[in-house]
Amino acid sequence: MKTVVKLELGQVFLTREVANKVPEHDILWYLGRHQEGDWGDIPEEDKKINDWALKNNGRVISKYRTEAGDIYIITEPDRSFTTVLFAWEY
Repeated sequence: MKTVVKLELGQVFLTREVANKVPEHDILWYLGRHQEGDWGDIPEEDKKINDWALKNNGRVISKYRTEAGDIYIITEPDRSFTTVLFAWEY
């Protein structure tokens, strides 16, 4: 099955907490979901906002549950960088 990239991530940054507590292969898996347009555990209204932002160069935010805690993945409007951080760091 071919992966469809809907979102360019730019440079990817992790907070120190995420880097220390979430396995790298898990981070890569969540980044792949984010890049494919699977916004994770956010309300339906926020998913619609992300779909709009994807087409209109807006900020895109996904949320995923990990064993270490919920993480957010945020891609900036200009697609120059994406940040992965814990919910409590947001």
